[in-house]
Amino acid sequence: MQPVVAGIAYSVYADITPVPLWQASTPFGTPDFELPNDLNAIQAEAFAGIAATVVEIPAGCASIGDRAFSNCPNLTQIRIPARCTLGEDVFDGCPHVYVYGVTGSPAEIFCRQFGHCEFVEDNFD
Repeated sequence: MQPVVAGIAYSVYADITPVPLWQASTPFGTPDFELPNDLNAIQAEAFAGIAATVVEIPAGCASIGDRAFSNCPNLTQIRIPARCTLGEDVFDGCPHVYVYGVTGSPAEIFCRQFGHCEFVEDNFD
C-alpha cells in the first residue's frame, strides 16, 4: 500500500465511510470523577468549577441543570445517557469538551445548537 501524499489526486474504487480525525483519535477515557449510580438528576451549578477531566453521567440520570459543569477548565470528556436533557450553558467556561452520546439524543442537539462542546457518537446505552 502506497502512502497518501498531500496535493496528489486519488480515485477510490470501494465503499468507504470517512471518520473524522477528532472522532477516531479521541476514545472515551477513564472517568476521574465518580457520580453515584442512582443519580437521577444533576442540579444547576452542581459541579461548577470541579477539577475533573473525564466524567460519566449514570444511565438513569434524566437531566443536567443549567451551568452544572460550568467553569471546569480541565473537563475534556463527558458521557451523557441518551434520554438525559441538558439545561442552559452546561459547559460555559470550559475550553473544549467532547460530549459522548447517542445520535439524535438531547446531548447531540445541545452540542449542535449551543456550542461549548463537540459531539462524539458513542452508542453505549
